[in-house]
Amino acid sequence: MPKSKKLNLNCPVPGCQTTVPHLNDPNIQSLVREFGDPEKACRWTLYAIAELGKSIRADMDAERWLAVFSRSRQIEELYIRTLYTVFIASPDEIAHIMSDDQPNGLTARYRKVNEVIFEGRGTLDTVQPGLTQGEFTPMETLHQGAHVSFSALLLVIGLVRNPEYLEVYKSGRYEQHFSIYCTFLNHLANLFHDERDKATVLSALISMSRPKSYWIEQAGKPVKAGPPPVKLLKTVFLSKGEHWRALFVDQPSGEEVRFRVHISKNRCSDEKNMAVLRRGPEADMLAALDFDIQSAVKEGWAVEGS
Repeated sequence: MPKSKKLNLNCPVPGCQTTVPHLNDPNIQSLVREFGDPEKACRWTLYAIAELGKSIRADMDAERWLAVFSRSRQIEELYIRTLYTVFIASPDEIAHIMSDDQPNGLTARYRKVNEVIFEGRGTLDTVQPGLTQGEFTPMETLHQGAHVSFSALLLVIGLVRNPEYLEVYKSGRYEQHFSIYCTFLNHLANLFHDERDKATVLSALISMSRPKSYWIEQAGKPVKAGPPPVKLLKTVFLSKGEHWRALFVDQPSGEEVRFRVHISKNRCSDEKNMAVLRRGPEADMLAALDFDIQSAVKEGWAVEGS
């Protein structure tokens, strides 16, 4: 009979070889305090992806395609690791993630995030036909780029020799891809700041991550009656690619005026997934909405009807 793997009492993650609990290390304790906080984890990851994005944008402008390709995994790994840590990992597993001890790879973590958050729609593990021959998965390509393998070098040579395949970079579509990650992370951080529980924030993330086709399908289904209406003072919708940003200034009966934001791939609003950014006098909330519009426009969002 095959022998069962011996349980490591110091860490619940199968395959971890640590000989002491991860949290015995004061450095890991500090990491858990900082990145174990959901709002902080989302904010720091947002800043990291934004900074990497600016650097990659500079490389694209200078046509340094190997530099672009070799760092593509960094953005995906930052995003997936943060979603896994915030929404899926147990407290003991978070300590293992912070330790960087093996196993700590992207592939297994992505599969769980794809199952729980992307509802199986993710494509990094999907086998696809090669540009000229063979098959590949985007995950394999990300790994090859990160390791700057000979396969990665050959791929970049092929891209440069066939510039039509660089359209996804030159058109801004790739940049929009990681910009959406930043938008989502900002919204998640705002929801946590607004003291929404993790289950509610996870529901918002699942909703935001659904493709346009899902919402088209849902549009044909009967709509359930919503909660009693509130006094609506101002509403503005902005779009960026396939995503919508809905801004509301409203006032529930007997409560302060509030400024709320909702982000989705559907031009709609979901009460439980809205982030309340501020509460206060009506004039202040309207001013906050106008400021948000100005900031969003600078980030590439377009006001509906403009």
